[in-house]
Amino acid sequence: MNLSIICILFLGIPHGAIDHILYEKQEKRFSTLRFNTIYLGLMAVYLVFWILFPTPSLIAFLILSSYHFGQSQFSDLPNSTDASHNFLALSWGMVLLSGLVLFNLSEVVQLFEESETLASSSFIFQHDVFLLIFVLSLSLTVLLLLFHLKKKRIGVKRLFTEVFILSLLLAIFYFLPLLIAFTIYFTIWHSCRVLYEEYEFLAQKIADFSFQKFIKLLFPYSAISICFSIVGIMVLRSDVIGISNILLILIFLSILTLPHTFVIYLFYKSFYKKEELT
Repeated sequence: MNLSIICILFLGIPHGAIDHILYEKQEKRFSTLRFNTIYLGLMAVYLVFWILFPTPSLIAFLILSSYHFGQSQFSDLPNSTDASHNFLALSWGMVLLSGLVLFNLSEVVQLFEESETLASSSFIFQHDVFLLIFVLSLSLTVLLLLFHLKKKRIGVKRLFTEVFILSLLLAIFYFLPLLIAFTIYFTIWHSCRVLYEEYEFLAQKIADFSFQKFIKLLFPYSAISICFSIVGIMVLRSDVIGISNILLILIFLSILTLPHTFVIYLFYKSFYKKEELT
């Protein structure tokens, strides 16, 4: 568990630490005050929703996370903002998350039963429900990949590569414990991929850009987030506040994911649009 936490802190968190810089490099009239107001405002609104409506907020987080994971997987496809691409991103992410839950259902249910607030949401995590989501989303993903193949947005090689990647990730989810399986995907596959794309984007925008400069850009907000996370972990272990570990973790991750997903959407729209033109 400790190794998983370290990997998430030092690889997972940094991939969202330069959202403000990514947005600034896309906007000619960038305002730090406006960006921070909207970014923090979205986080605050989602936090209020968690307090008032925990179950709908949980469902929204699962859907949002599904889209975000698929968003990065197919970021390079042409016409990356059209409906078929967005549905592909969502369905691929839903295959991933539903598979993770389905193959580790007993662990997931046990975690949610630790929280009185989330106990009422445990009805969501039923085998038949997630099996249905898994089958439907997998079928839709295959159909959409074939659609993209027909439209010549991907080739046969890319199609088989995507099938192999998805099969490999699902096998990891099936054979490994929940936290280890998620850590492998989130840090090695998702976060490192996004970090590489961010580096490539900034290398086009900043003269004499280097890996060292990239680390310097990542450091401030990564350090702040990691420090807050460590304090949060210490609070959770000391049981100072009357809130379950899983609920606090879900709230923390979800309020970060919401504004980050919007920024990454705009980032991919700008980055790969320019690559298509060249």
